[in-house]
Amino acid sequence: MCLEDVRNIVGHKVVGISIHSIEELHKTDVLYADCVGVGPMYTTSSKPDAQEPCGPERIAELQAQGLNLPCVGIGGITLDNTMAVLKNDLVFAKRCSRYICHCPCRKSL
Repeated sequence: MCLEDVRNIVGHKVVGISIHSIEELHKTDVLYADCVGVGPMYTTSSKPDAQEPCGPERIAELQAQGLNLPCVGIGGITLDNTMAVLKNDLVFAKRCSRYICHCPCRKSL
């Protein structure tokens, strides 16, 4: 289902999309999304079919390509590596379905 259809169905609820690469960013119409999940940041065992880790630097790469939505770092995030992820302009980092850190963002969700 395309993001425009999702937006039409859910109205003003928060709509997020996962983007793993610059190529995905360029072929995805993020106009109808409110936030973006970027990852996996690190190797993760919580999702067997996860893509290769992209590292926290992927967030800056996507932003340099024009992504200006709030980002959620996902995948392989632990208390030990959280600060490396949060050095980027994130809304929050997510670990195994639990939010472990929340940061102020430029856009109110």
